[in-house]
Amino acid sequence: MNCSGRRSASLVLALFAAFSSWSGQGISPNVALAIYSRTTNQFAAGIFLKPAQATNAGLACQLAPRTIQQVPDGPLSADASRDQFGAPGISNGVPALNPSRPAVYWAADTVPLNGRVHVRLSWQWWYPPRPSSSYVAATLPRQGVRITLDSQGRPAIWEILADTSGRQLVFISGSLEAAAAAEFGKPLAGRQYSIERSLEEAPDVIVPRVIDDGPMADGPIVYLGEGTRNVCALICRCMPAQVKQLAATRTFDLIPLDAGAMNALQAAAGADLNALPAVWPGDRRSNNHLGTRLRLPAKF
Repeated sequence: MNCSGRRSASLVLALFAAFSSWSGQGISPNVALAIYSRTTNQFAAGIFLKPAQATNAGLACQLAPRTIQQVPDGPLSADASRDQFGAPGISNGVPALNPSRPAVYWAADTVPLNGRVHVRLSWQWWYPPRPSSSYVAATLPRQGVRITLDSQGRPAIWEILADTSGRQLVFISGSLEAAAAAEFGKPLAGRQYSIERSLEEAPDVIVPRVIDDGPMADGPIVYLGEGTRNVCALICRCMPAQVKQLAATRTFDLIPLDAGAMNALQAAAGADLNALPAVWPGDRRSNNHLGTRLRLPAKF
């Protein structure tokens, strides 16, 4: 997929053509249109964050997301740090975030899908618990990406932890979409991709984009919107960049999200970030929810 104006125009027309389907399900077409459209946005400037070499954790580092945080064009100002994630901790007995030491917490597990056991890896990071009045109203205290590998051990599904729209964003690989199209046929009414379930079955799930299959298994580039911290785009490293200028390059520590880290985070978060009972939203309901959110082909 590229970011050409032709693709954007055809996408907009297709989305408006699906208006009746969305409306019939009580879903705002404007919300879906905004999510689809922002995947082609070009950032004028951004800050690039990547894992520190000292915290290389093997596959967790290899597949870890590299993030590009959108910032205002021009010299970096104090406002540019408002979307800086950090390491949660305690300062003078009060929950605080240390932006000088960005940290991303990772965990690995497995999930049964289509009779096979698939490896999953997730990465999460925390933002300031009490945004200042300069923030827009809808901001996210926590963001993250979870990757599910296919039966060949290649990244195939990228779940986004949170979005201010309330929708569940799931990016998929080109090979997975091709397999879904071969098995299920054309996309269902109101949908863009064959892997998406009907609006009746999964009204809150949106696949914003299909990701090119890279020559090797690498972590994605995740574009985070200024103020909202929404994932505007997620691309393979082999795809064209969607930022014109990098204002700075920084590193973050990769920290295993084990029992000790969870206890420390819970203590540091207090009531402000009391979102830790589930390592990932939805896990308390079903461990293999992807089977109900997507039309997974049998070969997956």
